[in-house]
Amino acid sequence: MDIALNSYAPKYFVLSQHLRQQIVTGELQPENQLPTEEVLAKTFAVSRGTVRKAIDLLESQRLVRREQGRGTFVADPVKDRLVGFSLSNFAQEMQQQQRRPGTQLLQQEIVPASAVVAARLELAVGEPVITICRLRLADNQPILYEERFLRAKLCPQLATEDVENQSIHWLLVHKYKLPLVRVTHTVEMKPVEPKVAELLQVAPQTAVFAVDRLTYTRVEGEVKTAVFYHALCRSDEIQFRTQFNALI
Repeated sequence: MDIALNSYAPKYFVLSQHLRQQIVTGELQPENQLPTEEVLAKTFAVSRGTVRKAIDLLESQRLVRREQGRGTFVADPVKDRLVGFSLSNFAQEMQQQQRRPGTQLLQQEIVPASAVVAARLELAVGEPVITICRLRLADNQPILYEERFLRAKLCPQLATEDVENQSIHWLLVHKYKLPLVRVTHTVEMKPVEPKVAELLQVAPQTAVFAVDRLTYTRVEGEVKTAVFYHALCRSDEIQFRTQFNALI
């Protein structure tokens, strides 16, 4: 089997994606042993060096683990502890997983709403929105890229707050007393675009969790959209779950 046919990507990457697909679909189950480097090299008509690089990539993504003298095994999500992810508090979630959370601020400014953002927030195109983009880290490893868009008139002070070291949820609910009364979200798997792939330190087109969330507030008795949140999460670093608290 020649994995390089009809592909311009490096052979090791194509092989890693082939094995990754077998793991994701369940063809290779947790604790299953992968074929030896020699067998994989013969099966896919590549060198053992190519196989080794493919396995290195899968290991860096925590999809497999090597055991000295035994071979390479598909990682068990429980035994090998992938990072959990909930929609409530990223820092708290990382601390519970005994990992050190971190945040890198990429953008924080008031800008005119694009057509996409305006539609999600039910605004006129060009109406001012606070845009905040952050990269979330666990033990200095980037695992989540997020964008937030907030109606600027609801809380203009957020544009100057320290959102690299403070929870945006805490600021909105507790400091600025903005009632967040309802949330809707969708989650899907999709290939990551090159720009975000570079930030997350994964190969372009790698499958990631894409989370879209709308949070609503109450203004003069009327429920209105307040925040549009979009996040791309490394599927090799997290297990996705939802958690709902009294206050979203």
